[in-house]
Amino acid sequence: MNLEKYRKTAENFISRLDKEYYLHFAGLKDQLNTSVIYEENSELFDIRNFDYIRNLKQEAVSSDEKSRLYGLLKFCGEGLIENQVKELSDEIAEQEAKAIIEIDGNEVSYRYSEILLSNEADKAKRDAIDDRRNALVKKSSTRK
Repeated sequence: MNLEKYRKTAENFISRLDKEYYLHFAGLKDQLNTSVIYEENSELFDIRNFDYIRNLKQEAVSSDEKSRLYGLLKFCGEGLIENQVKELSDEIAEQEAKAIIEIDGNEVSYRYSEILLSNEADKAKRDAIDDRRNALVKKSSTRK
């Protein structure tokens, strides 16, 4: 394994993923499509890479090198897990983006309701917003 190539590929992956999240959560893209990015970079999340980096970290002498390798190991381990649920994560984000709830007679997006909840001074209103958010999540999770 070429560690420098792995680092550069990982940096490119993170950059593309960050851009995808930004475009989606800023409302510039309806669908979150991280699956494609994960699939195009699947070599990053091979268990052999994880084992290799873990072994290098265990053998590292300097604390600087251990720290750098810990960052790569963390990235690879988290990616191994996230890669397994990428389609589900995309689907959840898309459902959140489309979801609407009613608050005080007004339709608001599910995501915006979190801002309203955070800024609401009245506890009873906060509870009502939270109840509506939770009801939507419960309804969505029982459809499948």
